[in-house]
Amino acid sequence: MVTSSKQYCPSDVAKDHRTRISPEIQPFVAVYKITTQRDGTPQIDSYLTLAVRKDGTFVTSNSTPVGSQFPTARSIELKDRYIVVDPLTESISTYKAYKPLVHATQDCGGTPDASTLGFETEVSSRQPRGAPTGQETTTTWQAIGLNCAPIREEMIFNEGSTRIEITKAVISVQLGDPPATYFDVPNYQERGPADLDNEVNKRLPGTHAFGSQKAMDTLQKVYETSRPE
Repeated sequence: MVTSSKQYCPSDVAKDHRTRISPEIQPFVAVYKITTQRDGTPQIDSYLTLAVRKDGTFVTSNSTPVGSQFPTARSIELKDRYIVVDPLTESISTYKAYKPLVHATQDCGGTPDASTLGFETEVSSRQPRGAPTGQETTTTWQAIGLNCAPIREEMIFNEGSTRIEITKAVISVQLGDPPATYFDVPNYQERGPADLDNEVNKRLPGTHAFGSQKAMDTLQKVYETSRPE
């Protein structure tokens, strides 16, 4: 992990990188490798694709290492709505649009750090409010040339006496608008979280879409109160 002793002020970063700041969003497709290491268990690897268009809309999806297809569930953030697509049950769940997460600003709010994959980065660390010191920490490197999207993230937390380390790191980046098909919304049946969970259990007995009943109930409430008009 690279650290820096330089004192940081957001206005200083904007000044330092003035020649690189652009008023436009940089479109790209990035593939992340997510590595989870839990004490006493084998390492688990998974992959995630993030595709951003120049208008700020974006898609996230579980993916293969090459990131060329979207064979599993994906989420699509459009200007007027947020859609979760689940091919397993041929379902979509539609919500009001969330607050946009992609901005043109390149003042990432961190401390300048070493470049990654050719992109200059800023690093910052945080702990959840109220968490015991050292029990949970997230360190994030944001890419200045990718709208401050995370290019690497390291999460460390304790679950009882077990230490868990999760690393999310970009392994490839392709600049330019992603394929339009990434944003296609299939003609699937509209289902809220509760109906989606029932459909998953029907097709794969004993399997549920969410980690717990509490999580599903919370999502169902969000769904019921966040339907597009």
